[in-house]
Amino acid sequence: MRNHFLFSLIFLLSSPFISLTQNCPTTLALGQNIIQNGDFELGNVGFTTDASYTDFRFSPTDYSNPGWYYVGADPTFFNNAFLGADNTTGSGQFLMVDDSCDPNKVVSQQEVEVIPNTWYFFSTWLISIFNIAPAELQFFIDGVPLGNTFLAPPNQNWQEFRESWFSGNNNGTV
Repeated sequence: MRNHFLFSLIFLLSSPFISLTQNCPTTLALGQNIIQNGDFELGNVGFTTDASYTDFRFSPTDYSNPGWYYVGADPTFFNNAFLGADNTTGSGQFLMVDDSCDPNKVVSQQEVEVIPNTWYFFSTWLISIFNIAPAELQFFIDGVPLGNTFLAPPNQNWQEFRESWFSGNNNGTV
């Protein structure tokens, strides 16, 4: 029997200006990636967030507003003070979030189908596209914290964060 679980990545403290890509599994060749559009190359689809989406291009003097997010290849289109590029080709799309500075906000989440008594491996790549107050984040499965909190690196270098989860005998759809 397959069950559905909600995978979430949540801001834990006031933590503005992060970007991420999500992948599952990580370097282990155990199975297919069950996170849809985890690299955000398909744009603003396949996930939900507590932030508000903007898809317009700013002028060189504009800045994003707290609580907004953007999916694209160039952070300066989102806020001309932001720096960075994606962690794969350097020209691909990624999620950029200008946090509202409210704790416990969902950065990205989606419902995934899991098989009972199976190990799952989650990873996310983070970069701070603005070096003030790096984001503190944590994985959640059905609202339950998974692993420890982690900080987005403040030096505009991508860093991977990983956690594993055993599905156990969970029943039902969540």
